[in-house]
Amino acid sequence: MTRARSPKSESVQGSKSQATPQDLEGRPPIPGFAWGDTGLFRVATKVSKDGEKPKEERTWIAPPFTILGLERDRCSSGWKLRIAWQDLDHIEHEASLPFELIHGDGLDLCRLLGQGGMILPPEVGPRKHLLRYLSQASTRISRRVRSVDSLGWQGSAFILPSGETVGDPLEPVRFVGETPGTRDQARAGTLDSWKSEVASYAVGNPRLAFGIACAFAGPLLGMLRPDGGGGFNLQGASSKGKTTVLEVAASVWQSPDQVPTWRATSNGLEGIAAARNDGFLPLDELSQVDPKEAGNTAYMLANGRAKARATKEGEARSMKQWRLVFLSSGEQGLEDKLAEEGRRARAGQEVRVPDIPCPEEGMFANSHHFQSCGALAEHLKAQSRKHYGHAARSFLQKLCDEIDQKDALVVKLKQMEASWLNAAVPEGADPQVHRVAGRFALVAVAGELAQMMGIVPWPAGEAAEAARVCFQAWLDRRGYAGASEGHRAVESVLDFLGRNGQGRFDEWGEKEARVYNRAGTRRKAAAPVDGWDYLFTADGWREACAGLNPKDVAKACANAGILKLGANGEFSPTVRIPGHGKPRCYVVTAEGVTGYRERQAS
Repeated sequence: MTRARSPKSESVQGSKSQATPQDLEGRPPIPGFAWGDTGLFRVATKVSKDGEKPKEERTWIAPPFTILGLERDRCSSGWKLRIAWQDLDHIEHEASLPFELIHGDGLDLCRLLGQGGMILPPEVGPRKHLLRYLSQASTRISRRVRSVDSLGWQGSAFILPSGETVGDPLEPVRFVGETPGTRDQARAGTLDSWKSEVASYAVGNPRLAFGIACAFAGPLLGMLRPDGGGGFNLQGASSKGKTTVLEVAASVWQSPDQVPTWRATSNGLEGIAAARNDGFLPLDELSQVDPKEAGNTAYMLANGRAKARATKEGEARSMKQWRLVFLSSGEQGLEDKLAEEGRRARAGQEVRVPDIPCPEEGMFANSHHFQSCGALAEHLKAQSRKHYGHAARSFLQKLCDEIDQKDALVVKLKQMEASWLNAAVPEGADPQVHRVAGRFALVAVAGELAQMMGIVPWPAGEAAEAARVCFQAWLDRRGYAGASEGHRAVESVLDFLGRNGQGRFDEWGEKEARVYNRAGTRRKAAAPVDGWDYLFTADGWREACAGLNPKDVAKACANAGILKLGANGEFSPTVRIPGHGKPRCYVVTAEGVTGYRERQAS
């Protein structure tokens, strides 16, 4: 333990001329105080009664520390004094001392410093002297630090969950929020090794290239998609390489060993998502999430906002917010997971987490020089654990280097985005399809930008083609380019007819026929169409809508051409039916259904 020397032998910082510029800022000279080798001293002059020469008395009040600057938040509130020191093991510590502690009695301040191994005198006198020095020194510190409670972009710099800052901010910043999963941000290996041993094998493997490109998309959200993020789900049977793709994508930012899963509670995922603001979140095992949580969690992650909560006093807490791109994997898609609870996926959920189906042969199409795609997967798993964390930092640094030309960069990226969308999106596609396509385009642009920067060793166009392949796989699985709600409405009616068209519809003109739980009447369609026209009762139509709004379903069916409108355009015109009078009916025609099926097939 270091002991204070006697005042006679102590080397003390005296006048301003003896102090270095660093001392003047980090240890500003204050009248009545002096710095020595063992720390800060209170200096007092004692005049004897017998007329002898005045004597200088010094009282040791604190071990050596350095003032790093003054902190305050974006609203110029929460002022603090940031200091640094070494503990008894010579380990560096830093702490931010709130002004209210400096203006107090010193006990709480001493407790805070003591937690970091700073030994202070126990007497009240030295404690008051320390407070007086800190109070006066605060007025002489010119260096300012802006405290922020959110990660990601902070002006011209990017703050990682570890607190590391990439780029040069206009003023120093320090993150003061919670950082769950900080250990994830360690780096291993080298960028060159990651490029040669991991990223290079994405060439010819669209889903692997897409996964890697996803990891670069988050930092571009503010430039291209400031309204928010969203995600994708790699969906398919087990042992097809989905988790391997996820782990390789994770290695852009972190160790693949720390990939979170959907099994975490929504509350837990809030903190994880907030720590990846403007970044990338890999999520494994969608199939293992509670079906009751799946839809709400998907909404939460995509919308970038935590649940509203109150403090014990009933006041609203500040909500965690984020903007990111996430990539998940699972044997099930979101719609399948919700179906376990007997619920349908809403259109908004589908748009936020589109499923990318896995081909029958698996996620890898090109095994390169390996004997099999399985061998390639094992190589990628091993190498992504040896080399990780460098690609994202390099990408962010290059973005920061271009921050002065941000407007020109945004124009270039938007041109790349528009070019991809024009080539990939079918003509006449619904706005829902365009919205999903926009996120695929973001990934395409991010991957191509990483290629231009030399971060991924791919030929030009590899990322754009990977995004196109994955988008087309989603669109093919969806089966249509129209609105999801309209398609589901039509399919709900057709599904009802497939199950009940024979048993619950009596035949036109068959007066003796009795149908239990009748849903309507069917009549033979006019030539040349072979089939039946179905005339739904109001109750039968509501049942066929399967919980959807009957009017909305009727509108969707009319737009699809399967519902015949009345003379005045009404959805349920009156029709004289033998044996049933002249009721209002919803008329689904065989001709309309045939045309609809042909259009879907094409």
